[in-house]
Amino acid sequence: MAKPETVIAFGKLKKLVKKVKNVKEAIEILETIEELKEIFTIRKEMLEKKDKWHHIKDIAAAQDKGDDPLISPIDAATQLGLTRQTIYNKIKKGDIRSVKTGTGLKDAVKIPQSEIDRIKKGNS
Repeated sequence: MAKPETVIAFGKLKKLVKKVKNVKEAIEILETIEELKEIFTIRKEMLEKKDKWHHIKDIAAAQDKGDDPLISPIDAATQLGLTRQTIYNKIKKGDIRSVKTGTGLKDAVKIPQSEIDRIKKGNS
């Protein structure tokens, strides 16, 4: 959600644009406003993703130590008594932490065993 001061600033800009007599200038100002909106939206999305994916370093560190095996979504579904699709939905929502193990469009996704253990403890 945008900060109140940002919303107020955009409102003021739109009012000013309405006062502009030169149509070309008004169009240019409106285009700039739209660009700013895009920048704020992208920044917000990036911050949300940062919060969602910050755990990858922790997972990688555990993998380096050999402490935390990665399992497939199917194995995770079996352990949690859920469907494979439910696991993928929870990964997408950020409820289950995971790691992509490929670079293509259909990357393989693996889940740390510690993540499954964490969920089991929360469900008990």
